[in-house]
Order: sequence, then C-alpha cells, then structure tokens
Amino acid sequence: MVAEFLRRISGDMQFEADKAFVWVSFNEESYLQSKKKLFDYFNSGVSNLNLLDLNDLGNGKLKRNEVFFINWQKVVSRAKDNRVLRTEGEANTTFDEFIQKTHADGREIVLIVDECHLMKTTDLAQEIIDIIDPRIEICVSATPLDQDIIKSVQEGGFISVKHQDVVEEGLIKEQIKIMPKEEIDSLELRKEMDLDSLLLELAIQKKKEIENDYRQLGLNINPLVLIQLPNDETAIAGAKGQNKLSFVKEFLDKKKVCDGDTAIWLSEKKENLAEITTNTSNVDYLIFKQAAATGWDCPRAQIIVMFREIQSPTFRTQVLGRILRMPEAYHYPSSLLNNAYVYTSYEQKEIEIQQQKIGENKSAIYKSELRIGLENISLPSTFFKRGTYNDLGDSFQKTFIKVANESFGIAGNEIGQQGENKLKEKGLDILATQITNHLIVDAKVEVYDDFIAQLEKSAEHLDHKASFHDTEKLYNLLCFKEINIQEEQVKKFVPERSWSKLKRSLNVWLKEHISIQNPPLYGIICNDLLKENSSVLRPIIAKALEAYKPIRNKEEEEKLAKIKEPLTFSLSDEYRFTDDYEEFELQKGTYPIVSAIKPFFLHKKATSGLEKNFIRYVENNAEKIDWWFKNGDYGRQNLAIEYKDSNEELRLFYPDFIIKQGNKIGLLDTKGGMIAKDAKEKAEALQKYIKKFNEKGIFEKFEYKSLNIKLWGGIITESGGLWKLNNQKDYKFNSNDLSSWVNFKL
Repeated sequence: MVAEFLRRISGDMQFEADKAFVWVSFNEESYLQSKKKLFDYFNSGVSNLNLLDLNDLGNGKLKRNEVFFINWQKVVSRAKDNRVLRTEGEANTTFDEFIQKTHADGREIVLIVDECHLMKTTDLAQEIIDIIDPRIEICVSATPLDQDIIKSVQEGGFISVKHQDVVEEGLIKEQIKIMPKEEIDSLELRKEMDLDSLLLELAIQKKKEIENDYRQLGLNINPLVLIQLPNDETAIAGAKGQNKLSFVKEFLDKKKVCDGDTAIWLSEKKENLAEITTNTSNVDYLIFKQAAATGWDCPRAQIIVMFREIQSPTFRTQVLGRILRMPEAYHYPSSLLNNAYVYTSYEQKEIEIQQQKIGENKSAIYKSELRIGLENISLPSTFFKRGTYNDLGDSFQKTFIKVANESFGIAGNEIGQQGENKLKEKGLDILATQITNHLIVDAKVEVYDDFIAQLEKSAEHLDHKASFHDTEKLYNLLCFKEINIQEEQVKKFVPERSWSKLKRSLNVWLKEHISIQNPPLYGIICNDLLKENSSVLRPIIAKALEAYKPIRNKEEEEKLAKIKEPLTFSLSDEYRFTDDYEEFELQKGTYPIVSAIKPFFLHKKATSGLEKNFIRYVENNAEKIDWWFKNGDYGRQNLAIEYKDSNEELRLFYPDFIIKQGNKIGLLDTKGGMIAKDAKEKAEALQKYIKKFNEKGIFEKFEYKSLNIKLWGGIITESGGLWKLNNQKDYKFNSNDLSSWVNFKL
C-alpha cells in the first residue's frame, strides 16, 4: 500500500514539491526486505523513484523523489558500531550531514516509519526525527499503539482498513483454523504418538493436502510450514530433557526431510534463509522463536506449529499475521488454499486474543459444526474478485469532447479557427493566459488548506506572475475540485482517481480549437474555472460527468462480468468466529435446536434486535422446519445474489436467513425502518433470483434441472407484533401502510 502511495504522490498534484523520502525499518532484515519489495513492485525501478540505502551515503544528499532506506537501530542505537553513522569524520558523510545537505537544497522530507509501534518510544528516537525534520510523517503498523491512533484521529491522518475489505480483495486468507489441544486429543492418531510429534505429523499431512491442491490448479507454489519453538527453552532445559530444536530436527529427519529443505532463524543460528520468501523456494519448514513474528513477508507461509511455553503459557497472536497473506494476492477455487492452519499444544483456556494487541485482524477462535444428519443444499451463488472504483475511465475523453462540442455548437469537422470563434462567442476568454498569485489565493479551494497556507506565507510575492509550476498545480487542484463538488449521484466520481482524466480531456479538446501550448492553455482554463458560477467550462464538465455515468457503469459491469466467479453455495462442515461473537441464547440457558450449525454464534454488537427476534420466532416453530442458517455478510463461503443499486452499479447482496422445509427453501432478509425503505433494489433482485431458479433452467454455470427444490422468500419485517413478508415483483415500503405485504407464518 505504501509503495502504491509513493508512486501516486510522486506524480500527484498536491505533492509536486521538491521532496525526498526517508524509509526507516525496525532491523537489518526488514529494511532490506522493504527496499526489495518496493524495487519489485516498481517493476525493477521507475525513473522518478530512485531507491537508496546506506551504501549511497557517499552521494552526499538526497535528490528529488529519491527513497532512502535505513535500519532504525543503526541511527538510534548507542552502540559504538552503530553510532559511527552519526560520527563526523574526514572520509565519510554522516547520516546527520546527509540529511542536513538535503534540507539545504530546499528539499522537504517525507518520513516513513515502518513498524512504528516498536520504534518511537525513546528520547533518542525523537532526536532522530527532529534531525530529519519531516514535512510529513507516515506511520505504518498493523498493530498501532493506542496513543498513536488517538493522535492520528485528532489530526485527521488516521487510515484504517477493515479486515473484511482485505479478505474480499483476496490479499489475505479467509480465516485461520486453529486446532487447540482438546481437539487433537479427540483424534485416534493421538493414541499412537506423543503430543509434540502429533502436532508435527498433522502439519506435514496438511502441507501434503495443500501441495496437491496447488498442483491440481497448475500452480508452482510450495506452502511453508512455520515451527515456533518456545522462548523458555533455556530456563527449563534441565526439567525437559531434549530441547525442542533437537526434537524437531530429529523428527523431520525421520520423515526423510533433507537439511536443505529446512531453514533455521534463531539469534544464534541462521540457515537456508536466502530465497525462503519466494513462492517456488525448496524450503519446506522454518524453525524460529520470535524473529518471524514482526514485519517478515512470506505469503507462501500457510501452516504453523506452536509449541506451548511452560513458564508463561499464553497463546501469542502476533506470529499469526505471518500466515495470513495469500501467495498471489487473490483467492483460489479451493477453500483449502484460502485458509491458514495452526497446530498447537496450547489449551483452549490459554488462547487469549486481545484487541489492543492485534488490531482488527482477529483470529477465529470459536468453532461451530454442521448438525449431524442435516440434509445439505446447493444453490447458485457468485463472487466478485475485485470491486469497482467509481472513477473516470479512459473513454471519458470521447464523451467529454462530444458534450463540449455540442454545448459550443461545434460540428465534428470544425477545428482550428472555426472552433476558436465559437469558443469566444460563448464567453471563453482565450486571451486570459496568465495567472497571478493573488488569483491563486482567491480560489479558496477549501479542501487544500495547506496549499493555500503555503502561498499566504509568501505574501510579498502575491502580485507576481505565477510560474508554470504554480499554474499547473492550480489547474490540477481545480480539476479535482470540479469533480469533488458534484452532489448529484449521477455526476459523482471519486476525485482522487479521476481528476487527471478530466484534465487530459480538457487539454485534448481545447487543443483542437486553440493553437496554443500548455502553459498559456492552462492559464485560460484556470481563469475560467476561477469564475465559479459564471464559468463557461464548469456546466460543461457537470454535463459530461452526467452523460458518462451510464457509460462507465456499463464498462464496470462488463469488467465485473469477466472477473465474476460463479459459485455453488452449500453449508460448510464447520464455521469459525472471532471473539467479537458470542454464543446465542434464546433464553437463559437455552440454545437454538434447529440451527444448521451448533453452537450458534452472533456478533456482540452488529446484530440487530430484529434478527434476534426472528431467530426466536423460528425456534418457537422448530417443528415446522428442518433447519435455519444465518448467512454471512461477505465472502465466497456465503450465499450472494447479484443486483444493481440505485446508480445502476453492480453489487452483491447476502440475504440474512436460509430456511429449509422439506423441498422448500426460504431466503429471507430482515429489514426495518429506513433500511427497509431503501431495500428496493435488493428485494427485487431476490425475487428475480427466486423466479429464475424455480424455472429450472441453467443459472450461470449451475445446472439444477433434476433438483426437486422450490425457492420462496423476500424482505421480512416486524409490525405490531406480527411478521410481514414482501415477496412482490415490485417492492414498496411504507411503515404506515403494509397492506401489500402478507402475514408471515412458517
């Protein structure tokens, strides 16, 4: 994410200032890894982002847009060997001098602090930050400290990414499956070997299963098994006899695992680590203690064996982040490959996962299983591998030129002088080619306070003619603003991804009619847009955005169709939940008896009272149904129905409940109040889905002609103590008049 951010701001309208970047990482391995990752991400380097490290201190200073990577401990440590980087000498440039000379050139620094929760707690660390004196400080952490979150929120600079969004994007696993000690004890295999051997055996078997699925998909990916040794080995060595390192190596040797296929990453010993992070590496197992717990990036890591510590038996969650990432940043057709697996000798009571320690990316620690003897179902579902961005596409240019020419009465063959005359007739001042600084200040682009503040600081220059750089910057900002101010949905696009397309369209169109180069052309456009309500170009921009909306929706729909994945929904054998969920009680001490999964968990906060009441109603009529299931809100494992929202954009809808009654399956979504009022598109899409299924044809790639199943359902709400169902083709909701809704009874 940071690599993409650097790429964007290095060509962004707000960051065309003379700037360079200093990237600090926690240790030697992580800073070199960060540099390599950026180098690879930028396709082995890009012209405007030169990546440097300590070997480049001899350059004397940072040049524009260069990124300097450094090990944080090299500059904050008080150790003599490290302090040499900050000690003045005749032959070498010190880090301090390197930074000072960069500032002396008038170049501003953007500081990027990786794993910032580990590195900014000392006075010496703050001393280094003061020397770097960054214009902007970017703190990167998967587990930020509370005080950093509070400060960032207060300053308006806190960016939080929801775990659900990252899963849907395919970047990380759908869930981590943890097998606590009591589950292992229940297996027959447990009787044949000791617990530690069993953990390794289970991990090896799981690795073979995963390897087989990768082969079937034609993928050359070698899943890595992480084996975490306990930290208290030394203190209790006398009591335990053979230490875990010797035990693990001996066990792997018995399994015919070659030495070259096992890596070791301990403070006193490092082996076979050179290419371990590549997907095709021959290394099958990594033995470590804590080194891989922070910042290490190896997406092929998928299985971990965690041996319980004796002195402090608390399940440590930090290392679970190492097995969350997907090898190729998308999910596979095999659910086995989309999950991570933990085998541990910790007991259930020792698994303590705390929100403040691991942020939003919680592990699933509760398990529900499918009821024994339950008759499963198969229904067509779908999944979008990537969503839309609601941005202007390259095709906007064609739409803009068409709308602009029509607005000015310019025929398609009228270019040059003919077009220029019509521009002037409509009031476009093509002689206003110069921008002066006072006009820039008067623009009042409210969302860019810092930009304006910088100009206000140079008050003595306000009457000077603006440079081309200043004019272009203002032009970019005004393009951003024109998209940002659109309030009607049919004209709304994301400005940060769209402003450059508007700029390009304006340039191409005007150059057909005005024989003038970019600097004065930019001035003409800026002077017009600065007139705001009396601007000639502004209404044309708004009209073009509106005309383009359906075109872009169709393009996005076609793109989604290509990446849309038809799925078959069935109930899974098991489901996992984080500690945000709790076991649901109908009444104190009583639990659902016809839930498809047992035990049944509901989210502690997000679940509405309407859903709880409906579950109680269904359970009170348990004798009338086979089972009910609470569908999830996202992901390929849940039933999803395709629909178009009010802006004609393609979306996915996940109905709340699935109820089976013999050969009848009900799909119901609970709605109330304003949510029910706004459910029209989802409700009508659900009825189309039911009708299409019941016609017994082919649904996407899902053939079900032979299935003796009938679907029914709709939107359900509670009114006056009764349940009401809307199963109409045309959905309407009025809380004061539900006469078109039918009384619902199981």
